[in-house]
Amino acid sequence: MAKKNIEPHSCFECRFAYLMRSVPVNPIVSECTITKEREVASTLLKCEHFKPRVGEAVINPMKYIK
Repeated sequence: MAKKNIEPHSCFECRFAYLMRSVPVNPIVSECTITKEREVASTLLKCEHFKPRVGEAVINPMKYIK
């Protein structure tokens, strides 16, 4: 079976990204609701879980890791 060609995208565009920011001058961080990994939301990635976001992005307050 051939591997699927995955195009680069940002987490900001993905429906599985929980977007958050601590203060308005900081970058937006995304936490994947599938893998629980965090990335800067504007970083281009190749992710097999990507699905385009439906509707407007909501930027939530930062959830801090303990």
